[in-house]
Amino acid sequence: MLSERTRLTYQRQFNNQAVHPSLIKETPMKGNPIRKRLLRRRLTLFGLIAVITFSWMLYQEFSVKSILAKKKAERDRLEHRLESMKKNGSGLRLEITRLKNPNYIAQIARRDYFLSKKGEILFHLDTKKKTEIPE
Repeated sequence: MLSERTRLTYQRQFNNQAVHPSLIKETPMKGNPIRKRLLRRRLTLFGLIAVITFSWMLYQEFSVKSILAKKKAERDRLEHRLESMKKNGSGLRLEITRLKNPNYIAQIARRDYFLSKKGEILFHLDTKKKTEIPE
């Protein structure tokens, strides 16, 4: 039946009231195979949960790093493009100020569209050298 020590422990728990020995069940011992199996299952479950959580955290970390690298590359590309547009913009502003001058407009008209003033004759000469010699 129950050991004397177990019975005394239960009697102390019930304020020294006498309890019939048939109502007291012995607690499972540490060496109980059922208890060991349940402990192993719990530890396996918690280990599996930990591995899944850790794997998910690693995936998120590398995912965020790759997205961040892509964004940095895009930012660098856009900054370079912005600098070139600023340079181009300053050249365009200079061209706008030149186009406000009527003499500059007349010079462009003569050069590109072969327009002339009244009484003026334009001669267009090719500045390209011919490399072929006819025989």
